[in-house]
Amino acid sequence: EVLVRPYETIMYFEDFVALVKNNSLNETFYIEYQSVDQYLGDDIKEMIKLPEEIAESELELILKNMWISKGGTVAMLHYDDYENILCQIIGRKELTLFPPNDMGRLYYTARSKGALEYTYPGTFKREQIVDSTKRIFGSSIDLNNPDLDKFPLFRGLKGKKVMLHPGECLFMPSYWHHEVRSFGGSCAAEHTLANVAVNFWY
Repeated sequence: EVLVRPYETIMYFEDFVALVKNNSLNETFYIEYQSVDQYLGDDIKEMIKLPEEIAESELELILKNMWISKGGTVAMLHYDDYENILCQIIGRKELTLFPPNDMGRLYYTARSKGALEYTYPGTFKREQIVDSTKRIFGSSIDLNNPDLDKFPLFRGLKGKKVMLHPGECLFMPSYWHHEVRSFGGSCAAEHTLANVAVNFWY
């Protein structure tokens, strides 16, 4: 099995916005893991303050990330090594969460890391795997359509569902498994970028 990461590139933010505004395109464009402190400048850093309760805590901030899309993105079931606070700014995110002790029933496995080539507009091609030693560790479960014959231990397991709305934050302790789906909110007509979130890793 191969786990294929989305195509990645570097572009100006105004070009990203133009792609998102183009409703004739079927593909989804997404800014992910965008370090606020490293890439987005002092003006944005000043706008993204730490939640007061966290700023006063003894937690050590590792990274602030910004996530931007028009919705329609899915981060499949995984876990992070960090304490995580996810703050929704525009649109909604639906999270399905499982505690760390469910790991044995979520069928994590190491897969070869694949990648995509992308040609504008709408043409994707999977690149040939050059380094077969690179692995990505992730769950095998498709929460929308779990294969209970192949993964019988998942039967009866119920994740906790949370819908984050603008202005809401969710604390996820490290090693909690989570799937994340992004949606444009009721304000989507007013915003080209219909889903914006920031997370803080500790």
